[in-house]
Amino acid sequence: MARKIFTIVAAHPVDVSSHELPRVRVDTFLVEGESLQAAFSEIAGYTGIVGATEVFGIECSCVMLTPSSKLQREEQLSQWEHWSGMARRGETDAKWCLLAEGEETFRQRCDRQFIERNPQFA
Repeated sequence: MARKIFTIVAAHPVDVSSHELPRVRVDTFLVEGESLQAAFSEIAGYTGIVGATEVFGIECSCVMLTPSSKLQREEQLSQWEHWSGMARRGETDAKWCLLAEGEETFRQRCDRQFIERNPQFA
């Protein structure tokens, strides 16, 4: 079987101060494999994948590499939730596939941290 190249993105919460808006760190991987699941299996134990709240993947129709910076890798939680929701509903131009989810959602984590910082609201 011909091997293909896949893009896999993993989203992690970013620790922020209580006065900051929630942010998400997005790690992107290009992985070669026979299938999306096989490619994901190759990197499932990598730092950047382990502990991710959401992991999506897609087969690449073309590969284009661009410089990466911290600004490109972090975005507001609301932006990520918008894109993630569209990908889950199949509303993106490409056919992204949800590969894995963490034990708690980004919102559940935000709520938990709020209560931990402000126990009077529990």
